[in-house]
Amino acid sequence: MWNQMMSNGSGWMGLWMGTGMAVLGVLVIFGIIMLAKTLFNSPQPAVEPTGKTGEIEAKESAQKKRDLQL
Repeated sequence: MWNQMMSNGSGWMGLWMGTGMAVLGVLVIFGIIMLAKTLFNSPQPAVEPTGKTGEIEAKESAQKKRDLQL
């Protein structure tokens, strides 16, 4: 009886092996997804503060205005 249960993959050992293989498969797929995500995501460029706020001063504004009028 014991040999018959083990030979066809049924019984506790077969259940344990099947579950283990399923978990291993899920872990392998998860690892592949994480590796692909790491490899194909482009790194975000570092933004360094320049000290400028995006606003221009009156002097610079007047110069740009003169340049456009020429």
